[in-house]
Amino acid sequence: MILYVEEFDEPPGEKMTMGKNLLPSLLVNDINDSYSRTDLTSCCHDEVIYKAVEPILYQRDADIVPDVMACITTLLSTIYPPQDLLSTSLQWNHFDDVLTLLLDNMYLEQNCRLRGCYIAALAPLLSAMGLSSIRHLAQLRRTLDEYLLEPLTSLEALKAVNSLMEVGWPRLCQDTDNSRWLLVVLLKVLRDSTTGGGICLGEGSGGRPRLAEAATITASNLVRILPPSIVSELREEVPRLFTIGPKFKDRVQSILQQPADTLVDGGGPTAVVD
Repeated sequence: MILYVEEFDEPPGEKMTMGKNLLPSLLVNDINDSYSRTDLTSCCHDEVIYKAVEPILYQRDADIVPDVMACITTLLSTIYPPQDLLSTSLQWNHFDDVLTLLLDNMYLEQNCRLRGCYIAALAPLLSAMGLSSIRHLAQLRRTLDEYLLEPLTSLEALKAVNSLMEVGWPRLCQDTDNSRWLLVVLLKVLRDSTTGGGICLGEGSGGRPRLAEAATITASNLVRILPPSIVSELREEVPRLFTIGPKFKDRVQSILQQPADTLVDGGGPTAVVD
């Protein structure tokens, strides 16, 4: 199976087709719930599988991106145990390599279908990667700033933001600049989805009401982990940053007036965008 998967870089043909068809099998039968970390690392099977799948990340094929990202995310989450939220030493590993490559692909990609595949893969990858994803915050900021305000990717981008907050809140709540940026861009999404500007989603997506609800949940999650000073400053700046309409005003008030120190068990945000 690995031999066929490895030959994705060969000219299109029978082996490439077979390798593509075997990817879901590799995910379900050979990795997911079948092998422990010890099983995979004892004889370097993890490196064999990673080296076979990693080149496929460079393929710009929307039919295989979801499978290869699910495969490599499952593999890496098995190899690398979850990190302690209070850890001060987070060693670079293959998660960082994959996230860097994914974010590069996302930022440069213009094909709408591929962009949808990439953003859908980001939230599971961030959740599996854990706290060390925060060290990629500059690149995440550049990418999410674009995908959050794009009609076809807004909802999936909100899921990625929730995943980032769930795993990285201990560091994110101390990063005043990035926290403030994130809250502002979430309010932009909320503004566009409640006032009819910018974002216009199709009927199949649930339209603006669904996006407005998702943006409200995500912004509320963020406010829960921010220092009260940031929330107070932004509350005063909202009239200057945005044109306030009735619906948008009500949403913003409900978000920014909630207690900033309302945390759940474990300390992080709770709600997840469906």
